[in-house]
Amino acid sequence: PTREHCMSKEAVESVLGKVLLEAEFRAILLADPDQSLSGFDLTRAEKAGLKRLDCETLDALAKSLDEQKKKLHLRDVW
Repeated sequence: PTREHCMSKEAVESVLGKVLLEAEFRAILLADPDQSLSGFDLTRAEKAGLKRLDCETLDALAKSLDEQKKKLHLRDVW
C-alpha cells in the first residue's frame, strides 16, 4: 500500500472510531456530514461512503460495542 493509502485508511478508521465512541459526533455527522468530515484527510469516495451510513446502523453498532465493553469490564478504561 502507498503512504497515501495508509494515511487515508487511518483517517477512515479515525472517523469510524469517533462515530462509534462519541454519540455527539455521531449526531453531528448525520446532521452535517460535510462539516463533520472536513477535519479528516479523506478521499471523495471515502466521504461519500461515510455519508451513506444511516442513524439506525450507527446506533446499533455503537450499542453493540458498548455491550461488549461491559462484558469485558473495560467501561472505565474506555
